[in-house]
Amino acid sequence: MIPYPPELLPKENYSLRLNLTRAISREGFVLVSRSVSAHDVHTLHGGTVELDPDAFDEGLAHLSLNLMGGELKEHHLRFRAKKPATDDWKGESVDINEYSSSYIDNGPDVPVYYSSADLHNQVYPFQLNFGDKEKGAFNAYKDFANDAELAKKCFGKNGINLGDKKYCVVLVHKPNKLNYWHFQLEVDLVPSPGKGYLQNPKSWREKVFNHLLNEILVSKFIVDPAIIPTITRCSYCPMQRKCNYQALGVRR
Repeated sequence: MIPYPPELLPKENYSLRLNLTRAISREGFVLVSRSVSAHDVHTLHGGTVELDPDAFDEGLAHLSLNLMGGELKEHHLRFRAKKPATDDWKGESVDINEYSSSYIDNGPDVPVYYSSADLHNQVYPFQLNFGDKEKGAFNAYKDFANDAELAKKCFGKNGINLGDKKYCVVLVHKPNKLNYWHFQLEVDLVPSPGKGYLQNPKSWREKVFNHLLNEILVSKFIVDPAIIPTITRCSYCPMQRKCNYQALGVRR
């Protein structure tokens, strides 16, 4: 097994949560990525590249991604932490020897990239076409939010309001024991009934995740970014007082 790259580990002088807003403000976007099997990437006649939805068969709840432009480079994407290394990092010093067998080497998979312009603080509409059977979703929303008026606003008076609804996506920094650059994609309805609603099987989870998969993840990916914006140390290291805002990014 190839040794795990120590440069990906969180350090005691790093911030518990990277300032993604500051990182984005430099160039207007950052890139996040994940590796997928070569079997899930297809190059069509004319050079168009398609990504198979099966690349996300592990599910879309709390989808794992990696922030590019800092210490994590494309060749690092082959490594993935596993229990107990996936536990949240809480600011402590990490001894890599304690996690020598707590990662997977996926080998030379294919990296796919996404812009924060598509995945961070973005709101998307999705269309509803349903009948009375969807009243169960209305009741689940009402009970979860403990707010009948909010449920009526979102679903309509009868709980079967048709038309466009909205959900939002946010990139959340979730550093673990082996990867400071680990993020999760979190999804919620707009307006939100409260954290965790989409875990309810009677919720709109299937409709929301189908839209996220087909309209965003397999249609807005990038396979060969011309530039990867640099994550300056002041975005994640509070002791770093000076930042170079002149660098336009790093090329692959």
